[in-house]
Parts: sequence; C-alpha cells; structure tokens
Amino acid sequence: MALEDLYAKLVIEDEDQGVELQGGDATKEIVDYCYCLVGRFHTDRVVHFISIRNTMESIWHPKKGVCIKEMGAGIYVFQFYHPIDMSRVLENGPWTFNNHLLLLKHLKEDVNPMRVDLFETSLWVQIHEVPVELRSGRVLA
Repeated sequence: MALEDLYAKLVIEDEDQGVELQGGDATKEIVDYCYCLVGRFHTDRVVHFISIRNTMESIWHPKKGVCIKEMGAGIYVFQFYHPIDMSRVLENGPWTFNNHLLLLKHLKEDVNPMRVDLFETSLWVQIHEVPVELRSGRVLA
C-alpha cells in the first residue's frame, strides 16, 4: 500500500482532546505538584482552551516546558518542569488573555484544583502627579 493511501485513511476524531506540549520532560502526567499552578480567567464567557494554551506558552516561553490541562468549569492546571519557569510566571504577572485577568495560585499537593479559591490577585498601580499633601505613608499604604 502506498504512503498516499495510508494518509488518505488517516482520521483525526477530536482535535480538541489532549495537550500539545513543549520540551522532552513535558510529556509526563501531573504527578509532581511542586511546580504546579492552578488558575482561572476572571470572566463568565467561555474561553477557547487551545487558544489559551498556545498563547500562554508563547508568552511565557518556559525553558523546560509547561503542560496545561483543562480541569473543567474554567479551571486550568499549569505544570512547569523547572522552579525558575514557575517563579517567573508568578512574579511577572498578572497575566491576561483577551482582556480577561488570569487568577493564579500555587497548587499544593493533595489539594483538588477545583476547590482552590481563585477570586483575588495582587496588582501594582502607578499614579502620576499625586499632590504633596497626599504622599504620606498612611495615605500610600
């Protein structure tokens, strides 16, 4: 049978199943929660998983790869394979996708990702031309 005939019989049943991964170590299942983050987007709208995965991987550029899994109900687990990759994502946030804020927390071992409270994040706000009388430590704290 010719190679063309074999390709003609090739069928992809569901393209949205599975996860496209980076790096050699990224093919493992989530077994080590040490470098896992759990997150959700602050929106009521449905967010396309494939788009999220591709966008976040390209923005973060983790050196050792990342495995992104959709857990359901808008909850995602991001498994990194090096502590620097995970730390960089946590420290350089907050992150957004299509103007929706990504709420992230470190996932502890033996904690169900669906039960993690994801309702807050830290933000830096820069305000220009603050009057001198409002620059006290009490006002700025």
